[in-house]
Amino acid sequence: MEIKYRKANTNDIPELVRLRLEFSEVSCNYFKLEFSDETREILRVTNADYFTAGLLDGSLVVFVAEDGGKIVSTSGIMFWRHLPGPAALDGRKAVIANMYTIPEYRKQGIATELMRLQFDEAKARGVRVINLSATEMGRKLYEKLGFEADNDEMKIRL
Repeated sequence: MEIKYRKANTNDIPELVRLRLEFSEVSCNYFKLEFSDETREILRVTNADYFTAGLLDGSLVVFVAEDGGKIVSTSGIMFWRHLPGPAALDGRKAVIANMYTIPEYRKQGIATELMRLQFDEAKARGVRVINLSATEMGRKLYEKLGFEADNDEMKIRL
């Protein structure tokens, strides 16, 4: 096994969508949300659109880990400008999403390396604060890398 890391490109979108659907199903089970066949098909289309637009305009950077040309882990970082405030004086924001490693490749440092690549990308873009949502499975890794829990977020479903 020789893991290689790189930025994804538009040729990777079918595989990124496949892995995103796997991740989404696991996440739905964790958060006790429904994941029907209809949901899967809607997500197949909307994720392909999102990956295409984000990769092309640079608002999304996806890093992948490959073993023998097969993508075994992926993680995306989304960038945008928000209204500037004390937490981000220039308004630059980033969120890490879709950190997913297929089960047989877990606990080998792959996700840690993908996170380091994302940190480097964020620093290069002048982003100093990165947010993410964590499952219990990922929480230990994120804490080890310096993430802290933030209980200030609220949401409403419309």
